[in-house]
Amino acid sequence: MASGILQGEYKEYLWNVDAHVGPGCPNKVDDVNRVQMGLVAMSKKGTEPADKAALAGVKLGAPYTGRAADPLTLAIKYIQKRRSGPQDGRASPARYVAMLGEASGTWMITVFARYIRGELKDNWPRLEKWPGCPPALLAASRKMFIDRMDI
Repeated sequence: MASGILQGEYKEYLWNVDAHVGPGCPNKVDDVNRVQMGLVAMSKKGTEPADKAALAGVKLGAPYTGRAADPLTLAIKYIQKRRSGPQDGRASPARYVAMLGEASGTWMITVFARYIRGELKDNWPRLEKWPGCPPALLAASRKMFIDRMDI
């Protein structure tokens, strides 16, 4: 299930993925949705025209095949190439907080979080507030923030 980690001096919440997303990976539905949401958010911001074209095929909630020609795989590879990082077509979980910036060599998932946060604004990190949030991600967000309120 997509989950979170606390990062930085102010213990800011960061949505992570629990397993790799990409060809030959577990591709858990909520993790796939989390990566899709990041790429959709990225496509809405001040990206270059080439970025928008590369990300246009990613649809939040679309089934993911894991194939090399799947729009999600192509978008992940494009972002990896643009960032000069590993180009394996996989979005990996952030495993340690020492590399949570935007520079090359950092976790791509943390960059996606920054774009999602920009779209959700005051609703961050409540992913269920995203219009059209897919059911698996909606459940993960509600479990993290709503179901725990009665503890």
